[in-house]
Amino acid sequence: MPKGSKFILQRAWASTGTRRMAALGVRPGDRWYDPMPLYHGTGGMVAVTCLSSGLTLCIGKKFSGSQFWSDIRDSQATVFVYVGEAVRYLMAAPPSPLDRQHKVRVIFGNGLRPDVWQRFRERFGIDTISEFFNSTEGVFTLLNTNRGI
Repeated sequence: MPKGSKFILQRAWASTGTRRMAALGVRPGDRWYDPMPLYHGTGGMVAVTCLSSGLTLCIGKKFSGSQFWSDIRDSQATVFVYVGEAVRYLMAAPPSPLDRQHKVRVIFGNGLRPDVWQRFRERFGIDTISEFFNSTEGVFTLLNTNRGI
């Protein structure tokens, strides 16, 4: 069950800024698609980061494996946030000629399993995967930004 935890605003500001975004593979003018709940650390932090960095935030109503790529195309997103299970749902969908018809260059999230990582990149034409490990009540973040094999 979700739990409340103390999260100071200073910590949210620490994740913003041009250098921090560049480390993720994000550039000025990028459009983030966030289908994760905003009350959850991953969805909420991405929302705060976009709003405080001046990046466009496209908020999905909810994650839907069947509607995801349509929402991505409609929002013209270049970056999206995920949790690992969401990526597995996208991989479980039947391949489509529309799999690479999007503008996404970067995905950012956590929990992407090694057996899915490269297959997802190849199928959907994703250049950069920025995987983080953190917890809302944690004191530091680990980041693995990968732009290839």
